[in-house]
Amino acid sequence: MKSLQAALEAKVPWHRIAEILKERLAGRERAEAAAVLVQAEASTHLKPLVLKRILAIAERLDRMSRREGIPAVELALPSYNALELALRLYDRDRAAGLRALEELRAGRTTIAELQRRVSSLPPGSADPAAAARSAALVRRAETIRTCRAAIAAYVRSEFGRRAATAPRPAMRHFHRLGFEVRADGRILAGVDLHLTEGAQSKDSDGLARSLLLARHLPLFVLAFGAGRPGGAGGGDVGSADAAAPASAASPVSEWAAATAALGMEWVGILTIDPEGGVDEARPALPNPEKPDGSVYAAAKAQLAVRARAGSEAGSAGDGEPPADDEVV
Repeated sequence: MKSLQAALEAKVPWHRIAEILKERLAGRERAEAAAVLVQAEASTHLKPLVLKRILAIAERLDRMSRREGIPAVELALPSYNALELALRLYDRDRAAGLRALEELRAGRTTIAELQRRVSSLPPGSADPAAAARSAALVRRAETIRTCRAAIAAYVRSEFGRRAATAPRPAMRHFHRLGFEVRADGRILAGVDLHLTEGAQSKDSDGLARSLLLARHLPLFVLAFGAGRPGGAGGGDVGSADAAAPASAASPVSEWAAATAALGMEWVGILTIDPEGGVDEARPALPNPEKPDGSVYAAAKAQLAVRARAGSEAGSAGDGEPPADDEVV
């Protein structure tokens, strides 16, 4: 798709990419539409799920544009994540949605603040399924914030005050919720966070992705974030009310058995409760292979999920939330 490729090279806004996709998909049968999305994935390096999300946001923006009599291009924002939150507010409270757009454009609010507003308003005219998904996403973001703070505190206690914890840049083929521990310019450890709900925190593929990376870091920790009952963990946003109790969902015993079978008992295991309390189920030990970090650095460079036109760098593929205090 040369037009999409040219748009990406020109770094056009995400909503222009959506317009090109809509033109390509117009009048297509389902099978043909699927083929168009596969071609678009090759051109944009965005997964079909993300492309469909961009299209859905663009369609909602068009409806808002028609209702308000304002051109869609004037309502659009550089961040489609932020715009989607404003549209959710608009579905619940028209004035609140318009005010959110104005504040976002002026840089007077953050993603975290919009998430709180969305969770505090009744669904209004929003589709019930969309409202449930929105609530689950907000709870999931809250769980990630709690776990991130808990991991940072754990790192300081284990590595000293000079150790800094930062989100690991997203890498293709690897678990997306990861953190790096650094001090004095050196990589000290990695931490992968898995959440309560859905297959994400329990399936063998998710664990395998974490352990493959662990072999190339000096120390490595698996952290399990137990969200609040009723969907707080947020692995599967499509089933917000289907969460099992945290104690029943904990994969710690499975992780311990799997790492032992692989000769990786040196990998540490933590659990983080809904209030941010940390329980060290197994302490991390030095990687016996003593990697110097060069393979990890090379993999990070070669497999990085690049920032793309209209996308939030490193998070678009999985829908992970932007930084809590991101102002857009």
